[in-house]
Amino acid sequence: MTESPWSDAVAATAIARLDKIGPRRIAAVLAGRGPGAAREAVVAGEPIDGVPLPLLAGWRRALTEADPVAIATDLRCADLSTSWVGSPGHPAFLTNDIDPAPVLFRHGAPVAEGRAAVAIVGTRRASGVGREVARELGFGLATAGITVVSGLALGIDGAAHEGALAAEGAPAVAFVGGGADVVYPRRHADLWCRLGRMGTIVSEAPPGAPPSAWRFPARNRLIAACADLVVVVESRRTGGSLLTVDQAI
Repeated sequence: MTESPWSDAVAATAIARLDKIGPRRIAAVLAGRGPGAAREAVVAGEPIDGVPLPLLAGWRRALTEADPVAIATDLRCADLSTSWVGSPGHPAFLTNDIDPAPVLFRHGAPVAEGRAAVAIVGTRRASGVGREVARELGFGLATAGITVVSGLALGIDGAAHEGALAAEGAPAVAFVGGGADVVYPRRHADLWCRLGRMGTIVSEAPPGAPPSAWRFPARNRLIAACADLVVVVESRRTGGSLLTVDQAI
């Protein structure tokens, strides 16, 4: 009997690539079943709560026409691991969160659970003092065996990760707003490479997905869920940092 090319990892990636889909709609598609069974349900035309019929028809066409071999190649070439709620390696803190992540794509080591974690966040337009404080915090926490979590953005986020990597202590974790294989911002190409080698880069976006404005506030809830403590080093009165604080609260 020939093994189907539609593994759960490949099916999860195909579902995450559907048009107009986000975490809540992915969760509705999965609805207590594995990605392979969920894909088959969509292809069979089963209704899904909260999804308009015209959109569901488009999803059915997309999943029918998707090439599982090409998707598997994308995952392999990007060196990405895929997990979903109920699968081994899917972080419990994101499964049991009030706004869970139904599917994740990861480059690097599995996210260590049971280790203390601190999120260090702040403005992209950081001052020199702010960046230095973030580096020192990242270095000191990682040296003490505490996971440093951030968003790998310019400014405070990047400085915190630089400090954590320099310590060569606890592996750092970054949640990003595009595919975990899509370097953004380009200025962080070296930092991105080192973090993927020494820590973990995680995203809800499938491989190759460009950064999207809506994904950055969404990823802030993952940063908050992963951390025991959120530290805002420097921020404007409004901004992504304070959204992360709201999510933590």
